[in-house]
Amino acid sequence: MLLYYLRTYYSFGFLVFFSFFLLINFVVWFPVVNSYNVFLGGGSSSSVDKAIFDRQDGKESLLKNVMSGVVVPEFMANDVVSYADDILKGYIHVDGVGLIDLTVGYGLAFKYKSNWQLMFCGFFIPAVLVRAYRLTGNVNYLEKAEDFIVGWNRFEAAMWLPQGFVWNDHAVASRAMVLSEFWVEYRDSELYTDKNSKEVFESIERAGRLLSNDSLYTFNTNHGAMQNLAFLKLAAYFPSVDVFNVNRMKVLERALEQYQYLIDSSGVVMEHSAGYQKFVVDILDDLLQVLIADDYSIPNSLKSKFLSAKDFLAFIDRGVGYPPVGDTDVVDAVDIKGECFSQDTLGSESEEMVFPDSGYGVFRVLDKYSEVFSQVVMTWSYNVGMGHKHADELSLNIWSCGINLISNVGYWPYTDSRRSQAEGWSGSNAPHLINEKYNSIRGSKARYKGESEGVHFIDVTRSEASGFSVGRQVIMISPYRWLVVDNFSDSKHRSVRTLWNFGAWWKKCKISDWYYECGGRSDRLGLRFLSSDITRVESLSGAEDPLSGWIAKGQSVKPVNSLLLENDSKSSWNVFLFEFDGGGSEVVTGFDMDFTSEERWDLRFYDGSYISRGEGVLSVMVDGDVNNVNLYEVVNFDSGVGNLLSKAEARYLPKFRPLIPYRIKVSFASLCLFFVMSFVLFCVFAFLSRVYGVVLFCGCLFLSLVCVYLSEIYFL
Repeated sequence: MLLYYLRTYYSFGFLVFFSFFLLINFVVWFPVVNSYNVFLGGGSSSSVDKAIFDRQDGKESLLKNVMSGVVVPEFMANDVVSYADDILKGYIHVDGVGLIDLTVGYGLAFKYKSNWQLMFCGFFIPAVLVRAYRLTGNVNYLEKAEDFIVGWNRFEAAMWLPQGFVWNDHAVASRAMVLSEFWVEYRDSELYTDKNSKEVFESIERAGRLLSNDSLYTFNTNHGAMQNLAFLKLAAYFPSVDVFNVNRMKVLERALEQYQYLIDSSGVVMEHSAGYQKFVVDILDDLLQVLIADDYSIPNSLKSKFLSAKDFLAFIDRGVGYPPVGDTDVVDAVDIKGECFSQDTLGSESEEMVFPDSGYGVFRVLDKYSEVFSQVVMTWSYNVGMGHKHADELSLNIWSCGINLISNVGYWPYTDSRRSQAEGWSGSNAPHLINEKYNSIRGSKARYKGESEGVHFIDVTRSEASGFSVGRQVIMISPYRWLVVDNFSDSKHRSVRTLWNFGAWWKKCKISDWYYECGGRSDRLGLRFLSSDITRVESLSGAEDPLSGWIAKGQSVKPVNSLLLENDSKSSWNVFLFEFDGGGSEVVTGFDMDFTSEERWDLRFYDGSYISRGEGVLSVMVDGDVNNVNLYEVVNFDSGVGNLLSKAEARYLPKFRPLIPYRIKVSFASLCLFFVMSFVLFCVFAFLSRVYGVVLFCGCLFLSLVCVYLSEIYFL
């Protein structure tokens, strides 16, 4: 009897520890299962009937073109029938990936690079097939799309845990768009069956649940805008289906709230990227179409944001792409026309826009056809908490006559291990401390601006928390000449670096004394520079340490010419004069610089011309004419975007993170802990039975704290 009692007493402790082991794993894994709603079904006859009843013929002309975020590459979109034919044959060629055998099955969702995985999980295959069906009426395309979607639904329904890009926010939004357009074509086709319609609609409802889940909502980037748009498009198509009927107003409020901080009052998208300026404008345009189709009264504030954002986008548009600020594709140079360097080519109009709150300054010159001939873009934006940021404050992108003369690195591929360096200071010509961190504590502001008779001026400064500050003054003298004056100050002696990346157009560059020259096909870019105390000058191309002399193009990167300069950070200055010309003799005239302070300096050319800055005025004398440019102090103000973003953070953070590898490790550790604690409990029971109860209590208390720590701290 006593032996039975003792065994029962130990077994009780063992079962308690085992229960805690199960509880720990419940704490570890239930949030994953719950967040992705893996146990919820869908595709019931009731849902399909409601979808049929909800037929929105009057809306479809507006809704069918709402496709922002769908991951069909441009090269495919321009030739969908040809690619659809390849898909029917069981293969497809994707730039940057190669020839892919589609008969492998849905395991392709986890193969190759991340860009392929996003495309595959974002349903680019059925998207191409549906577009080809609409163009040709060939039902074979629609049947192949049906087979893919039905098979995908079974593949996805079998998943318990997130893998790859299957439940990625962008992929789900893209998939939802494609599913809605497939349904519109499928429901009236000869292929329609009750069985497969349920499979299709199960995928639609699952996408709706994922898109409307606040814990998966990427509120601070364009991904959140895509999630909102995709859900509201589905809700417009299927208003009576439960998941859309219940969550429609919540997601609509989410969308209206997001555009208050995603786009500022000037119309600038806060994601530090000219490329994403266009993307967000396209998403917002599509959202307005959905709201119009759904008979929703659009707030005037949203209309105003859209128009302002379009205006800014039009102003930075080069006609062949956008300035490579942040994650923006670098567009290769177009062929130079023979009239490029003729004064008859130029119009009489030059323009500027300075947005101190958004961190942009743009100068541009139009040609006689009112197209952008020359453009300078300076950025100093740093919107903490927003996406696609590069460490690039005070950087310049100079473009003229169809050529990227001076360029930042562009949209470096996520699949390249050097992306973190490219996102840092090495990816732009912004002056910075050597080894300054990407996320250093810093702030920038515009100080002065001015414009007169085609000469444009801006003065911006950046201060870093450790005592370093840099000022950059940019003067566009003409569509072919630009002057940059940098000055540095610091609380101690350190090294500051400036790295000028020359565009891919320039095939060969050479350095000689204080002159750097690059040649193209029939043109030349010259850079004359001076410095108070330069410590290093080096011409680099395709260098790894520091990362320099690179430009990203699509899913690859290629070496370009670059010029690296280093100075002492304490009380020093650099001056750079760029001149673009059609060739001939040495391009840039020599000069001397008398630098008294950042607001008082005098640059004298050897030919008698000069550019000087005094109190409140910039004097430019070129070709015998004096142009006095009055300088005005820039009024910096807070647009309130940061406060609005903070409110959104309070509502939507912490965002759920799957962290599957960590959860697996914790589960394994909990198993080991269970065996160790059970063994300790057995030893205490066998040899120190009088303290058995205390040990059991302490063990339970410890395991309880482990549960609280994992649920409230570790996985948040």
